[in-house]
Amino acid sequence: QNAIFSASISSAMLLCAAGVARGELTVGDLVMVNGLLFQLSVPLNFLGTVYRETRQSLIDMAAMFDLLEQRPGIVDVPGAPPLSVPPEGLDIEFRDVVFGYAGGKSAGRANVLRGLNFKVPAGGSLALVGA
Repeated sequence: QNAIFSASISSAMLLCAAGVARGELTVGDLVMVNGLLFQLSVPLNFLGTVYRETRQSLIDMAAMFDLLEQRPGIVDVPGAPPLSVPPEGLDIEFRDVVFGYAGGKSAGRANVLRGLNFKVPAGGSLALVGA
């Protein structure tokens, strides 16, 4: 978009400069054309931005609807009793966590977590951050 506008304003300026050189236009005409083209560029740039944002929003919305249509891989067993949560909440505990990236050792990727144990108390939070 900017390349097209830059090329068009350069062409218009060259045509106006040629008109000034031939005596058909004044320097004021050249300045006027330059000013008009720049005044035209601001609304066109805004429209381009609105178009890009709208298009990206529609793409994101389609992806969101695709996610909403996904069915969970884990479901409750029919007739399962409801989970009773005490007022103080529940702790979450992980034992012997092992994690590695796709491909594993055959792809030259070793596990990054081996035998990790941790407990997150009710109402707490935990972040695992790697480098």
